[in-house]
This record gives sequence, C-alpha cells and structure tokens, in this order.
Amino acid sequence: MLSEKNASTDALRADVRAWLEEHWNPDLSVDDWWRDVAKAGWTAPHFTPEQGGRGLHRTASNTVRSALTEFRALRPPGRLGLLMAAPTILTHGTP
Repeated sequence: MLSEKNASTDALRADVRAWLEEHWNPDLSVDDWWRDVAKAGWTAPHFTPEQGGRGLHRTASNTVRSALTEFRALRPPGRLGLLMAAPTILTHGTP
C-alpha cells in the first residue's frame, strides 16, 4: 500500500505530466516556454497562487522538476533563488 506522501507525490507527478502533454512545445523559445511554465504555477509550486505558485508544500518543487526532466522538457530556472531569496523578498519586500 502506498503511503499518503507517495500517493500525493504520484498524483502531483501525474498532474505535471498531463499539463506537459498538453503544453510542451519544443519549438517555443526558451523565454516563451518559461513564461508558460510560470503562468501555470510550476516554476515555484510552493508559492501561493497570489505569488504565482500553486500553494503546494516546499518539496513539491523537487517533484515538479523531476517530472519535467523525465518528460524531457526544459526546466525553468530555480533552486536557491526560489527557495531562499524569493520567499524573503515576498515576505519582507514592498510592492
């Protein structure tokens, strides 16, 4: 039997894959592709929807990036900036 965490990870991976099957276009420019990924909330899925994410747990980012890699789609920029700098700016910055 799958644990709740594994089930939610598998469900997230399936959601990303379904989105990719509908939206991945290797003929798009990198800028256009990254813009599409960001609009869908996949660049920083751990951000709130108001911040451009999906309101998922912080570890969701790893699952999303892994799903993009498995699909052979270009992953958006990220990692340290999205995990540390962006949350600090969103919390303490001003519009």
